Amino acid sequence: MKKLAIVCIGLLFATSLCFAVGGADQSGNDSKQVTIEFMQWWEPENPGLFDSIIERFQKANPDIKINLISKPFSDIQQQVTIAAASGTLSDVVAMDPRWAYDVAKQQAVVPMDDYFKNDSKLNGKYDMTRVNGKGYVIVFQNFIYPLFYNKTYLADAGIANPPSTWSELVTVAKRVTNSNKDRYALAWGLNVQSPNNIQNDLLSYIWAMDGSVYPKFDTPANQEAFEFLIGLYKAGYIQPGALVAAEQDKVELFASGRVAMCVTSLAHINMINQRAPNLNYDLAMMPVKDGYNGKRNFKNAVWGLGISTKSKHKEQAWKFIQFLLQPDIATEVADVAHAFPGHKDSTVNWVNSNDLFKKAFNMYQQCGTKNESGGAPRASRLCGIIDEQLQAHLSGKQTIRQFMQNAQKQIDEIYAEAAK
Repeated sequence: MKKLAIVCIGLLFATSLCFAVGGADQSGNDSKQVTIEFMQWWEPENPGLFDSIIERFQKANPDIKINLISKPFSDIQQQVTIAAASGTLSDVVAMDPRWAYDVAKQQAVVPMDDYFKNDSKLNGKYDMTRVNGKGYVIVFQNFIYPLFYNKTYLADAGIANPPSTWSELVTVAKRVTNSNKDRYALAWGLNVQSPNNIQNDLLSYIWAMDGSVYPKFDTPANQEAFEFLIGLYKAGYIQPGALVAAEQDKVELFASGRVAMCVTSLAHINMINQRAPNLNYDLAMMPVKDGYNGKRNFKNAVWGLGISTKSKHKEQAWKFIQFLLQPDIATEVADVAHAFPGHKDSTVNWVNSNDLFKKAFNMYQQCGTKNESGGAPRASRLCGIIDEQLQAHLSGKQTIRQFMQNAQKQIDEIYAEAAK
């Protein structure tokens, strides 16, 4: 009887436990909640950017939890490559359009076209980076790269306006460069370890006139542009050490007054103001070839969004992206990051806080944006090829024709491999 009583009590306890557990499964929020990983580099650059946004999304969608994974840009790029190959990419991933071709080829992210087609409010409101006609990276935020110039240096040289043409740029460069004072006209950052910077300092002059460098790099128009730019370098108008400098070095040189001009991101305005609060500077469109009257562009960088092919919760991932893409949320992010929202109907509030921001926005509205690296195969390597071959020319190892031809040969090889 004693043993029977113990067995009965045990069975009763086990049964009660099962009901208790079963009740939790049916009524507890934890069992229904889906966790979505969102990997990005934006939060480290803008601390607190997503705190309120994620809180509001989760409040409106208690069945979805967002696990924010923050890493520096360089780590994200490497992580995306590794995770794409291993199939462990986060559900929602921030992407640079330069990665679009590679992740699409690996089938690491899904085409987004059908998601937009089924959303009448968002369809047609955002551009996407496309590979073989399919959109893989949503253009969430835009950053433009204007010409920054030191107003004091130009005024002291008797120049009232920033250069708008190549000949005017040469005139400005001649007048403001003074090697005895360690002052130069322009800053370049062509370190081959960071080859993407060649987009900002050199390719931007071609894209400013709506030109093209991929897949056909070796053209008369492009060679003319490079002859002009190489002429600036050989005349001594570019700072010493330009071939090993990085983007950050350029900004520091401009803020310290060692160079009169540089092409860099609008996002660096705050940093320049902090480094040099008394610096008298302004922004301008990119100089173009004399006589050019066509479309004008800024080189741009993008914060992009995509969904992992391996995500088990694609619909929830899209729901979170839909939330981010709302005009008011896109504007909120842009206001913190000093970007221009990708949504075609978004407002831009942050430009009202600074005259330079207002001017940049006016220029942005007047011009287009262009960066052919988005969607190109092995985009970083393409930049590296041009950088390496250019430096071989600048060091006297080859002529400018050989530079153009050798760069084209290697670019062709990449496109041929991509076509297989």
